[in-house]
Amino acid sequence: MTRSLTIPHFLYTDELNVTALSSLRHQLNTHPSLPNQAKLSYLPFIIKALSLALDNYLILNTRVDTDTDASRPRLVMRSAHNIGIAMDTPQGLIVPNIKN
Repeated sequence: MTRSLTIPHFLYTDELNVTALSSLRHQLNTHPSLPNQAKLSYLPFIIKALSLALDNYLILNTRVDTDTDASRPRLVMRSAHNIGIAMDTPQGLIVPNIKN
């Protein structure tokens, strides 16, 4: 567990105006073609925004490489990204992985 203290951490917070998103979500959820029991949450929109941000700001999809020379760590930018969302189910916790 103490090894996790040696890993660089990154945190960013900001406030967003999601009025337009809320309106779009309401419009889609009340569309007649959507079955009554199926409703969109904010999660698919957040995942899409995160994916676009990772494509547009490559520095956010970067890892620190210390394997080649521990005295001179370097940033390695990844060309692809996967997004995992933890979900609690009656069978236990699962984490579906959305690739690229």
